[in-house]
Amino acid sequence: MLENAISSGILSMGVDVLFIGPLPTPGVAYATRSLRADAGIVVTASHNPTRQRHQIFPCDGYKLDEKNRGEIENLVFSGAIEKSVRVGADRPGRPH
Repeated sequence: MLENAISSGILSMGVDVLFIGPLPTPGVAYATRSLRADAGIVVTASHNPTRQRHQIFPCDGYKLDEKNRGEIENLVFSGAIEKSVRVGADRPGRPH
């Protein structure tokens, strides 16, 4: 369900999404870099601590640093992201 929610939000912004299926976290990091993707997102199992249930990888394939992760969390939890990100695009992205 979380995968669908995340991908729906990204697709609604006009960004294409590539689903690569179940992989270990390092596999997603590698795929992000080798496929020259803009970013990679991992949704992990519920046995992980809450803060580690998702990972975001920038295009270089390295885990997002704590500073940037904290900035994203602040934008989301404060509601400021609603004012700074315009959801919607001329065309939705395509799932692959």
